[in-house]
Amino acid sequence: MGGRLVFVHLYMAFLDTIKQIEHLQQMISASGTMSEAVQKKIIYKFRLEWNYTSNNLEGNSLTRMETRSVMIGNVTVEGKPIRDIMEMKGHDEVITKILKLGQGEQSISEKFIKEIHTGIMYEDDPEKRALIGKWKNKPNYLLNYRGERIDFATPEEVPEKMHALVNWVNAEADKIRRNAKHALHPIQLAFRFHLDYVTIHPFYDGNGRTARIFTNLILISFGYPPLYIKPEEKEAYSGYLADVQVYGGEPDLFYEFMGQALLRSEQIVLDAIEGKEIEEPEDVFKEIEMWKVMLGKEEILPRTDERIREIYNLSLADFLNEYRDKMKSSFEGLFLDWSVTELVNRMPRSISSILGYQEFNKVVSEAINDIFELEMDVSMNGFRKAHLNSFNQLAQLKIYFDPYQYSITSLTVKKLSKTYNELLTEEEKKSIIREDVKHIFENIKKSYIPNGH
Repeated sequence: MGGRLVFVHLYMAFLDTIKQIEHLQQMISASGTMSEAVQKKIIYKFRLEWNYTSNNLEGNSLTRMETRSVMIGNVTVEGKPIRDIMEMKGHDEVITKILKLGQGEQSISEKFIKEIHTGIMYEDDPEKRALIGKWKNKPNYLLNYRGERIDFATPEEVPEKMHALVNWVNAEADKIRRNAKHALHPIQLAFRFHLDYVTIHPFYDGNGRTARIFTNLILISFGYPPLYIKPEEKEAYSGYLADVQVYGGEPDLFYEFMGQALLRSEQIVLDAIEGKEIEEPEDVFKEIEMWKVMLGKEEILPRTDERIREIYNLSLADFLNEYRDKMKSSFEGLFLDWSVTELVNRMPRSISSILGYQEFNKVVSEAINDIFELEMDVSMNGFRKAHLNSFNQLAQLKIYFDPYQYSITSLTVKKLSKTYNELLTEEEKKSIIREDVKHIFENIKKSYIPNGH
C-alpha cells in the first residue's frame, strides 16, 4: 500500500509540473511575435547548450568554449580527438535543422532515425564506420553509476521493437493533434518515447544522443522549446533511467526530472523575451577566449624600423625598381625628357627627402629613421610626336607605413593594404605595374592629336 501511495504522489508531482509548463507556455504565447533578434538569441542559446551537454553526457571531451568554436566553423580544435570534433560538428548540423522545423506535424520513421544517427556519428575505424546508421548487430549493455549492468534489447529484437515504437509514437501524436479522448499529453509522449528508446538501445553507440534529439523533436513539433541536461545532472539523469531499467521502478521520477529541465528551457525563452541575459555567467569571458582560439596564433605586428626594413629588402625594393624600369621601357622614345624622383617622408617632423635612387635605396634598407611614406614619381615630359600640342604624363606610386599595416596606392590602385606579416605577392606587383602602364597608354592615346588635325 505504501508503494502505491508513493507512486500516486510522484504522479501528482509530475502533473503539477506539466501545469507549470503549460502556464509558462501561455505566458510565452501571450507575449506575441518575437523579434528576429530575440529568436536568433534563443536559437543560438539552445544550439550551444544542446550540443555541449548532450555530447558531454556521452564522454565528448570538448568544452563549452570549444563547442562554440566548432559551431562557428573552426573544426581544428587544438589537442582534441578528431572524432569528438567531427561528432560535435555533425550533431550541430542535425539539431540546427531540427530547430528550424518549428511547430508542426513531424512524423518519425525508422529511416529518419537511421539518418540522424548517420549525421551525428563519426568513426576512424572502418569496421565501426560500417555500423553507423544501422541497427546493432551485437548485444550491448551499460554499467550504471552504481556499477550495475543494464542489458538492452537483443539485436534480433531491435527491428520489431523499433517498428512498434515508431508506430506507437506517430499514432499517439496523431491522437493529440485530433484532440482524441484519452490522448497522452505531448510532454508525456516525448518523455515516454525517450525512456522506451534508450531501453531498446537500437544502435551500437550514440543511443543517448539520438534519444534526446527525437525527444526534443517531439517537444518542438508541439510548440515547446528543446530541453537539455547539464553535466552536473548526469548522475541524476542516469539514476532515474536505471531505476526503471534495472529495478522496474515507476517512470515518474524520470518524467519529473525531465519536466524540470523543460521548465528551465521555457524560463530561458521568457527571459530572452523580457530582455534579460540568458548567457551563462562566465559565457562572455569564455567567448573571448574562444575567439582568440579561432583567430589562431598569428598576430598582427606593429610597425617597427626592423619590419619596414625587412619588407623593403624582401619585396618593395624590387617592386619599385620594376615599376620604374617598366614605365621607362614601355614609353621610352615617346617623350623628350624623363625624370624619376624618390621621396622619403619621415616622422615626426614630416620632412621629405628627395634622393637619387641609389641613395634612396640605401636610406630605406639601412637606416629607416621613422619613415612613414615612400614615394616614386616617374615624370614623362614633352610628347615628341605632338609638336604644337605636346603634353606630359606622371606615374606616381606611394607606400604608406601605418601603425599596424602598410598600403600601396598608384594611378589605378586606391589602396592595397598588407599586414607586417605579409609581403607583396608577385601577382600583385605585376598587376599594379600592368594596370598603371595601361592607364598611361590610354591617356597618351586620348591626348595625342596627329599633325594636320
